[in-house]
Amino acid sequence: MRAKWIGLLVAGLAVAAAGTAFAKWDDWVELPRLRAGVLGALKDPGSATYRNERIQREYVCGEVNARNSLGGYTGFVRYVSTPTRYALEEHGAQGWTPDNDSEAIIRRIERTTAFLRANKRQPTQEEDNKAEFEHIWSNSCVS
Repeated sequence: MRAKWIGLLVAGLAVAAAGTAFAKWDDWVELPRLRAGVLGALKDPGSATYRNERIQREYVCGEVNARNSLGGYTGFVRYVSTPTRYALEEHGAQGWTPDNDSEAIIRRIERTTAFLRANKRQPTQEEDNKAEFEHIWSNSCVS
């Protein structure tokens, strides 16, 4: 009788452990895999802290804070990452879109034309990067 209860206890613990592992799959496996793209852009990837993360299709969207070259934390910035690509709010889409991506080139031309009409000047690189990041964020992370 006692062996039966011990067997049931062991089986119950095994089921609970399997349930926990399944529930934590995204935290333990998927998030680190999807963060790989953005980690390559950080000066000190080991110091990175994350918040407000969510997995959207094959992307992870969230906010990251890491140390800069001087050793200080820069503050949380939004990011979108896959294992091979990233878009970081402060960098724009530098690590997201290859230079020969025709859709990105067309978007940049359309943005520049609209900006010229509205402001009578060429957008700065920072303004252009911000606009491209917002495009990626809205298409990848906003449900």
